[in-house]
Amino acid sequence: MNKANSKKLGAAIREKRRACGMTQNQLSDRAGINRSHLSLIETGEHHPTHKTVSEIARVLKCTPEDLLWVGDYLADINEQTANRIYPGLRELLDDPTAVMLYNITDEEKRILKTIRLQWKNPSKEFFLQALLDYRKNRERGRN
Repeated sequence: MNKANSKKLGAAIREKRRACGMTQNQLSDRAGINRSHLSLIETGEHHPTHKTVSEIARVLKCTPEDLLWVGDYLADINEQTANRIYPGLRELLDDPTAVMLYNITDEEKRILKTIRLQWKNPSKEFFLQALLDYRKNRERGRN
């Protein structure tokens, strides 16, 4: 398995795990693997064995093939949105200090990428404010 396929598979496992409402600890316990190893699989840093993928898929109630399909689908979506990203958002996401400072999650990045506006060049600050507004509204929804 090459690095690109490992990243696709890892993204699929992470998305399916989240869709099932599981934490990494829960999935790793149920699949009988180390949580740190699962984390590295989800980021595409480790190439899991077929047995490991099968165990993860079993816990996630899908097949290894389903995970590969989801990985390909997510990669296609990411490729499509990468070509249509606003310069201000690109500036934000390419700034490692801002990403770390604001602790921008993968889910929040995906949400920011879905924003579509009628004007052409919203600024980096616009997207930071959109992120903060999203977080504020999400918190209100939990209370």
